[in-house]
Amino acid sequence: MEANRKAPAPFLLPVLFWTIGIILAKCFLPGINFQLIIAGGLTIVAIFMRRIRQILLLLLFLFLGMLRFSLCQQESSQLEMLLQEKEHLQQEITFNVTRVFSVEEKRYAIELDSLASYPLQEKIILSTNESLIPGRTYRLLAEIYPLTRDPILDIYPNRYSAVAYQLGKAQEFPNLKVSAIIGRLRYELLSSLEAKLGEDADWAKALLFGESGLKQEYITQLTGAGIIHLIVVSGMHIWFIYLILVSLLRMFFKREIAEFLFLPLILLYAALNNWSPSVTRSIIMISVGILARWLQSPVSGAQTLALSLFIITLLSPLQLFNIGLQLSFVSVLVIFYGLPNFRLFSRDKILNNPFYKVLNDLQDGILLSALISIAITPFTLYYFGTASLNGIIGNTLGIPLSGILLPLSFLVLITPQSWYLTKIFVIVYRAVNILWIRWMQFCYNLPFSLSANYLSLFQAIALAVVILWGFFLIRGKFKFALQAVIPMSLLVTGFMLIPTWQKPEASVYIYNCGVGDCTLIRFANGETMLIDTGGTKKKGFAENILTKSDYSEESWLSKNLLPWLGKKGITKIDYLVLTHLHSDHCGGLITLLNQKKIKHIFVSDESTKQELWNYASKQKYFGTAQIHTVTDTCSFFTGKAKLKFLHPDKSYHPLNENNSSLVCRLDTKQERLLFTGDIEAEAENYLVDNYAQELQADFLKIPHHGSRNSSSSEFLQAVNPQEVWITASSRNSYHFPHPETIKRLQKQQTKIFITGNGTIRKMIDSRSN
Repeated sequence: MEANRKAPAPFLLPVLFWTIGIILAKCFLPGINFQLIIAGGLTIVAIFMRRIRQILLLLLFLFLGMLRFSLCQQESSQLEMLLQEKEHLQQEITFNVTRVFSVEEKRYAIELDSLASYPLQEKIILSTNESLIPGRTYRLLAEIYPLTRDPILDIYPNRYSAVAYQLGKAQEFPNLKVSAIIGRLRYELLSSLEAKLGEDADWAKALLFGESGLKQEYITQLTGAGIIHLIVVSGMHIWFIYLILVSLLRMFFKREIAEFLFLPLILLYAALNNWSPSVTRSIIMISVGILARWLQSPVSGAQTLALSLFIITLLSPLQLFNIGLQLSFVSVLVIFYGLPNFRLFSRDKILNNPFYKVLNDLQDGILLSALISIAITPFTLYYFGTASLNGIIGNTLGIPLSGILLPLSFLVLITPQSWYLTKIFVIVYRAVNILWIRWMQFCYNLPFSLSANYLSLFQAIALAVVILWGFFLIRGKFKFALQAVIPMSLLVTGFMLIPTWQKPEASVYIYNCGVGDCTLIRFANGETMLIDTGGTKKKGFAENILTKSDYSEESWLSKNLLPWLGKKGITKIDYLVLTHLHSDHCGGLITLLNQKKIKHIFVSDESTKQELWNYASKQKYFGTAQIHTVTDTCSFFTGKAKLKFLHPDKSYHPLNENNSSLVCRLDTKQERLLFTGDIEAEAENYLVDNYAQELQADFLKIPHHGSRNSSSSEFLQAVNPQEVWITASSRNSYHFPHPETIKRLQKQQTKIFITGNGTIRKMIDSRSN
């Protein structure tokens, strides 16, 4: 259904101002009363002043967008309000299972029906000790905790308000709610695909239902190949489904009736896909196109895009900041308006010769692939740190292959398993699936991609402006492009210079990285110090020394810290302190060495004897970094502050790796900050006996995540901190911090902060003494 480019798009500008209003409200969040007064005033003035009515109406849409976002933020969750009064709740809940997060961990997305017999509609996460079936309704006793959102590291909005843990046995009972029926239907359809396709069903489930069960290896390869949008982003499969369903219905009905019957079916399909932004956008556009044809009224692509964006953000303004929605809309804009008026062959040849038409279509496909890859680059670099032009090649065969896989998946789904025809569909599906995987892997290995190159928000906007100007040239708008050179250049320069105008504030970040340690100190002169690098994904491994065979790219640092550093414009680490080589402290070391320039590394002589260190040295991961092996107490001046290493000294001989952790104190003009790794009572006693005066500090990173074997009363008295930081996630398997440690801290009337409640940020004065 091709949109008419020349048809009017009166809704485009109002929706543009509406979205600007949502963005402004997110950045500044002005008061609702102020917005209501302005919106009301603009409405009254617009009624009486015709000459400037259009401008006033655009401004009205801007303030209405701001108002809609503000109202969305004001919509309080009843469960969140309850959890603000109490740290946790222990109640019987009735719920419908909507999604499986992990079969192994028995972790589900659920929708509450009631809490302690009171009706309560909330989406939360449930962790169980027995397997549940999506689409079915259960009742059980649960312990409910608030789902902490990290204000520093988290960049995506959270759809869930709490996390619950099963206490009592789950009881199943029938539920006739529409959401429960749709959930059961989705589960049955997914189960049908699994029964027919086995392990190969993951691709069909991803194509048809957006199911995120693909192996991480495949997700990485799809991203690197530049064709992940064919599986999870673009919404192109809706158009394939439209063609399949309408073609089947037209075997029995006229086109108008076939399309009329298609509309409720596709709405049901959207519900089965949990109303994902790309699916919803495609359905709105198709529906508008159908209605326009029925009314014999031309409609432009810009009009349908604007209308779909307005409907989606009217229902949920936060969807505007969904990466799937952003990539989907940008891709469709390029498809509608990005293709240049360039032809290898004359129009007559294309119309009269099928061979030239095929070549022309291939040319258009390659150009569109290239233009889409370029257009989405600012988004992928900002969110994922990746950019790939491999998709230019990948789409040439990827689009036809996905176009074959999709109808095959659909046919496998709707035909009974016992049919001989179904077995033929399965055989063909598997053959095409093998071709698809091999093509994906081939494109992934092409050299035209970047990884781990994150842009800050302002850098991404500047790049988007440059790309937009390039599209004016491609579309032949030479006069406009020439006129826009100076203002766009000023705009790009401004966005690139904004970070340099913002002088970095001297801060300490103690990151929320589970039961692991990672602390960043950012000095006022722009220098940075990182103490440890967080953990690995391997569970129950904290007390072991990381070896090369245990090293994995799937570390906390690669998933969380690298994107954050990129967005903050931090391209290097001036000082890296490795307290010891347990996996919860150095799980991200190799990734960090690969992705960031390190100037100085501080490490104990005990750590330099470990396998991981020797492996990193042999592989030359350290590059030009200057290695400082700490064998005794010593001091360094870093970032206009003094870093003093107190432990282990040359006379101390530890009994275990924890007690050999580096202990260092950072002295600024106003504060002393003590970092203690994982030392236990043995090392603490040694420090109290030999360096009692040196231990005094204003801020203390509690040893060993708050273990009962650390933070002895004598040690805490010697440090005498005003504030302490405990690095431990909520409800961790080690039960950190232990109650004994908390009691000792409370006895000293010390302020206690735990990273499980979110990354801790502390402003410091980094001037030298």
